[in-house]
Amino acid sequence: MSDSSAISIVLPAKPIYASKTRLADALSVYERGALCLILLDGVLQALSEVTTPHKTIVYGGDPYIRYLCRKHSVTWRRDPGTELNSTLEIAAMEQYSAGAKAVMLLPTDLGTIDRKGVECIFTLSHNLDSIILVGSENDGGTNAILCPKGLFLHPLFGDNSFTNHLNLAYFNKMPVKIPPVSSLSFDVDTPADLEKYFLNKPSGLKSLEILAYNLSNHPTARPGG
Repeated sequence: MSDSSAISIVLPAKPIYASKTRLADALSVYERGALCLILLDGVLQALSEVTTPHKTIVYGGDPYIRYLCRKHSVTWRRDPGTELNSTLEIAAMEQYSAGAKAVMLLPTDLGTIDRKGVECIFTLSHNLDSIILVGSENDGGTNAILCPKGLFLHPLFGDNSFTNHLNLAYFNKMPVKIPPVSSLSFDVDTPADLEKYFLNKPSGLKSLEILAYNLSNHPTARPGG
């Protein structure tokens, strides 16, 4: 895979104040916005350290999301205005058409992602002969899908998505590998996840407080605005 565009990593993003609504009882809207940015910053930083040739594209979001894309020199695309799974399918088809040999779908809220975890997926996909699925450790979700061109698995993100993705692949007789990649298995969705995240990264709480304060005093892009 010597081509720099051999693998495209696609991340879907919402405007920060429309995200993490399951944390509404634990965090203010500004704190949820700050958390979204901190998590995405960590994901993009980890991807920037990956040495295997790839490119990263974020679809959707707002000016804050676009700022992080510029910071990490990744491509930003406007949300096509469809629901999540349709957006991901549109994004994947665009990347295949642009020459990608495989597309990897990742969420933006992976709290422990690191270079080694992503490299593990890429190494396992070296021959691009199988779909690779990584599940969430605690809610039945899907935290990564890598689909070689010709083996695209229609995204089914939502409740029990890991089982749904796996069943769809088996139904269509598509080869699947399910590696145990712990650094990609943790996503921050619930108050319990949030507590675990801050236990692992104590400095993250102070960063969240400072960023939330700055967001609350920003003159534009307020919640609902």
